[in-house]
Amino acid sequence: MYSKNLSFLFLILFFTIRGNAQRFPDASVEAPKEWSGKVFELSQDYPVSVVPEKNVPWLKYDFKTQPTEYLMAVYNYILEGNIEAEWIVQNNKVRKWYHAPWMHYRLSGGVDMGREPLNGITRERDSHPYELSSTQETVYQNWAVGFYNPEGGYTVGKVWKDHNKPDPSKAIFPEGTISAKIIYTEADSNEVPYLAGAPSTTAYVYRKPWDSSKRELKTLHLLQIDFSVKDSRAKSTTGWIMGNLVYHADVINENPWLRVMPVGLSWGNDIGITPENVKGHPLTQTYINPKIRPIAHLGWAGRLNGMIDNPQSSCISCHGTATFPAIMEGAPPDNKTSKERLSWFNVNANVNSAYLPGTTSLDYSLQLAIGIENFYSWKIFNEKRTVTQKIIDRLASWKYPDVFFSTLLIILVFLILLWKKPKWLFSFKETTENKALLFIRILFGIIMIVHGIPEIIGGLSSWLSLGQTLANFGIYSHPIAWGYFAAATETLGGLLLLMGLLSRPVACMLCFNMLVATSKHLFLGQGIDSAIHPLSLLAIFIFLAISGPGKYSVDYKLSLKNNNS
Repeated sequence: MYSKNLSFLFLILFFTIRGNAQRFPDASVEAPKEWSGKVFELSQDYPVSVVPEKNVPWLKYDFKTQPTEYLMAVYNYILEGNIEAEWIVQNNKVRKWYHAPWMHYRLSGGVDMGREPLNGITRERDSHPYELSSTQETVYQNWAVGFYNPEGGYTVGKVWKDHNKPDPSKAIFPEGTISAKIIYTEADSNEVPYLAGAPSTTAYVYRKPWDSSKRELKTLHLLQIDFSVKDSRAKSTTGWIMGNLVYHADVINENPWLRVMPVGLSWGNDIGITPENVKGHPLTQTYINPKIRPIAHLGWAGRLNGMIDNPQSSCISCHGTATFPAIMEGAPPDNKTSKERLSWFNVNANVNSAYLPGTTSLDYSLQLAIGIENFYSWKIFNEKRTVTQKIIDRLASWKYPDVFFSTLLIILVFLILLWKKPKWLFSFKETTENKALLFIRILFGIIMIVHGIPEIIGGLSSWLSLGQTLANFGIYSHPIAWGYFAAATETLGGLLLLMGLLSRPVACMLCFNMLVATSKHLFLGQGIDSAIHPLSLLAIFIFLAISGPGKYSVDYKLSLKNNNS
């Protein structure tokens, strides 16, 4: 009997230790020694099954004709039980909520953006002067914490069932999933008057937005609430309805969490709408509360956005980039033209159709996308790996279909040219300029190699950025393939120019690259001065395409052999 009890105790201890070892970390740093209040614990006992809730309140309303009622129904559902639980969501007595893992480890530019230890908040985009209010003169930090209802927690648990190998293919959220995010700011009513009386929390954050060398305890104030609802009534676009509310002191209510104003709803990307044409083509997949417009911080062309979000983006377009691998930035860089920016708004992706072909959709969950990316970043930098494993990591991008097929196509074209040896390719005349042509080929071949190598090793995100430039010509599909072609053309083309092999087709391809690069500067309105560099290279490659590589080249040797045979 004693041995049985001992064995039983051993099994309990074994599984307890094993269970604890399998738990995800809570925060990126420990709470300060002087802190004696609550400390954040990740809600990670994800449901292994889920029974859809009946009579959920938002289904009573048509989100298109009753957007405000829909917004408030979802928001009240989020509040239910969480205020009483002091936002320790696993202690909610109405229904438990769940956090996404691996948000604790998040580095950006060497700065720790991961989970803070008191509230589990992660750093968001800073608010710059006048973004929150006309009286704001200071840059303020913003921090947020997100969580899922049981339907969403079930899916998060499936993706992260194996803690050491997340499965992106399981990221299919069921009907009724809600993802909520509470966003706090260090701004207060001194510069942002409508924050007067806002709910607050103490957080262990950075001393200054621009100084990440030291943390300190600060009071943060509620600014906005974001949510996403998986609602089949929006399946003709994205399948999701995203909403946003902002705290506002003018709203009269004894409960400070209900002093909020709806900003709007969005369920689609409003494809093709730009700031230039929005007046003649009003947004049809976005609702903005007219009462909020005086203080609203809207997205591109008036799409729905939160008070702290990038004005070049929108809620739907940003979350639509949630894919594995995480290639596409959530918002277009500032140097993109309107046509290039449409790459973020030109498709209503859904769970079966990712923004970028060949990637796996994470069903609009940036928390999953960031968490998986954080996990693999940590793994790469912290695990001991053999040289072979490092090479495999570097070549991981080749799993992307566009890259594989693009490479095969380039090789195939060059092999056909070498096999057929068309006369236009291998026709030469004796000239006194052969040495000059050799010098030009070597010089500009080196320039192309030096310029192309960083674009090649930059990987998928670099190729995506290059390929999006073709949007200026109305080409939006397969931007990674186009970007890869451009980078490969410059790198491999530079090498072939040095050798004088396939010089004319290479020169023609480089002409196309330089034409696209020139157009980008012109579309941005930067004028001929900014476009002069690619324009000069365009002239050189036109010259080489016409003249050929000259006598001192592999092409010339092949032409002699071809003529003698």
